[in-house]
Amino acid sequence: MPVRILQAAAVVLVLAFGASASGQARRLERYQRQMQVKRNSDQLSVSFPCPEVFSDWFKKHLLDGFTSKVVINLQLSDRDGMTLFAQGTIQYTIRYDIWEELYKVRVEGVGLRQDLVLPSMDTLIDRLGVIRDLPLISLVEVSNDMLYRLQARIVINPTSPEMRRKVREYLAYPDGRSAIGVRPTLFGSVSRIFVDEKKIQADAVLTYRSQLMKIPPPNGGG
Repeated sequence: MPVRILQAAAVVLVLAFGASASGQARRLERYQRQMQVKRNSDQLSVSFPCPEVFSDWFKKHLLDGFTSKVVINLQLSDRDGMTLFAQGTIQYTIRYDIWEELYKVRVEGVGLRQDLVLPSMDTLIDRLGVIRDLPLISLVEVSNDMLYRLQARIVINPTSPEMRRKVREYLAYPDGRSAIGVRPTLFGSVSRIFVDEKKIQADAVLTYRSQLMKIPPPNGGG
């Protein structure tokens, strides 16, 4: 009997963890979403809702006390997706403290490191289920006349060491320039990580695609 129990447990473990171990994401989802771009001087920022991140599975995963990472990558390109004009990344590390019954969140972005303590799942979703004014780093100057499109890639619990390393590099050197001024192909490398969902090792990959839009002039002026 104990042998059978152990065999059954082994089967359950394989079924539970097989998707991540094989390098295939558990969820691959795509959404069309209205996104808002602001421009303050030369700084672009993006806002849009993404409540789908907090699926029933993910909420249960968090309630079980597991630490999770959510990596959000935003790219602004021309209408055909041929030229990358700007890019931004932010990362959430979320852990539910089962003793204090609080959600502890670390938010990391370019020039940003913030620790939050949130009292409930509803508060967590209200705070993190909406991207609010996520800044973009400009690579190519944008025009008021062209049409652009935004794409957001949200990866839940990435397991690839290479992907985690590239995200850390981006957060340290968002323009791809190191402290000694060497400019590697960092943006190209980071961008390629988010191109093919099948190559991303993660629990889930959600892609959001915006409407075609014009970028407003600085401070909404004419």
